Amino acid sequence: MTSISGRPPKDRILPVRLDAATKQRLATAAEAVGLTTSALVRILLVSFLRSYGASGGRLVLPPEWPRKRS
Repeated sequence: MTSISGRPPKDRILPVRLDAATKQRLATAAEAVGLTTSALVRILLVSFLRSYGASGGRLVLPPEWPRKRS
């Protein structure tokens, strides 16, 4: 099932506890790229899960996302 936007509906709220400094850094990063903090967290989670799946379930911490060469 998809929503009016054509995307799957969001299922449930997932509370995440962050310290004040991390929460502020997240908010600053989200604002810098024009997203809400929730949208940025969703993008980061999806990206991490794709990388995790592509590596055959190998977990690398911190995540090492490929960088675009400029």
